[in-house]
Amino acid sequence: MDSEVGIIFLRGNDLWIDRTPVNDAVDYGDLKTHENGHSDFWEELQASGAVPRDEEYDEVPRGRATFDTRKSIYYLFLDRCIRERPEMIARIFQTLRLPPSPETEVHADSHYVCPGCRPKPAYEDDEDEDW
Repeated sequence: MDSEVGIIFLRGNDLWIDRTPVNDAVDYGDLKTHENGHSDFWEELQASGAVPRDEEYDEVPRGRATFDTRKSIYYLFLDRCIRERPEMIARIFQTLRLPPSPETEVHADSHYVCPGCRPKPAYEDDEDEDW
């Protein structure tokens, strides 16, 4: 199997994946990863008209697939909005040709938290607070 690593965006039902075969991926410590970043890929999507120009890349659910060379495991780090959609996870596995669990693990990551998934501070919008 020629699995790939890459970066992922999900906007509504539209899934975009920029990917690289593991053998061509760049080293990041013990990980093999796609060399492009989310912001660059998002700019490409904006330039092509696939996504709105007035929306920032970190406002959309996203993630990354990497390969741990030491453990021989793929890691799929995804925003909760993606993790809660099994059909999207299946599409990601299929597109990247990832092996099933336990050879691929799906995880949360603090880098991939869209605004809708961020916890709201307790004091935000608290109109009862008397200053």
